[in-house]
Amino acid sequence: MKPRPTKVGKIIREYREAKGLTQDDLAKALGYKNKSSIARLENGSSTLNPKKVHLFAATLGIDSRALNEALHEDFANIVCDEKQKGNIVDPTLLEWADKDIIESRNYLVHFSRDGRAEMILQEDIDPRTRRLLKYLELLSNESQLELLKRAEELVKLQELNKPKDDEK
Repeated sequence: MKPRPTKVGKIIREYREAKGLTQDDLAKALGYKNKSSIARLENGSSTLNPKKVHLFAATLGIDSRALNEALHEDFANIVCDEKQKGNIVDPTLLEWADKDIIESRNYLVHFSRDGRAEMILQEDIDPRTRRLLKYLELLSNESQLELLKRAEELVKLQELNKPKDDEK
């Protein structure tokens, strides 16, 4: 991944400098061996592991919610850029990405039955399907399973009520 400034990187640098810490100081406070991990975060060549948000927030005195929101925004921008380039999008990044930002860039995030997330260009989906997917996302897991059962029942009923070739 080519380094590019990220919101999280800017926040980390801003708070680190405000506290008068060097990248080495911060790295040691966080348990890293050297400053390279901090430098990569700040310059955008790597992203912050979501599991470390609270550690960074506590160390730098940042509200962890603000850092989390910035991380979700960064992930959304990364996955949209990767998808636009035609690259395969890492499903883990997609799950952490801010869905509103993704949708504002004309993509729709869809979670398949097996839990995999994928991005689809909104213009490639007919309006009725887009509405169905939106409603599906609003339902709990239990309700989604119930909806699937009912959809399967409707398909079976439709097949039973379809006139047979010899009845035409």
